[in-house]
Amino acid sequence: VFTIGRGANTILLVGGVHAGVSRNSHDVATELLKYYAENQDLIPDSVTLEIITLVNPDGLTNNAQTNANEVDLNRNWPTDDWTL
Repeated sequence: VFTIGRGANTILLVGGVHAGVSRNSHDVATELLKYYAENQDLIPDSVTLEIITLVNPDGLTNNAQTNANEVDLNRNWPTDDWTL
């Protein structure tokens, strides 16, 4: 997690989860991180911006939806109300 700012209101941006066609969300999150790291004065004092550019680097490296342990992170995140 990359953190920019120190405000009381936190905004969390999660970029990519999968490789392939979804890589564009990783690229957008990476560009936003670069932009706000260089332009921190544009973040209001009341805001903390947290950016996770990529949840599954294994999948990006291997162009796969699963991680190195063959877990599909999009479908296997723990939740109390997940139904298949």
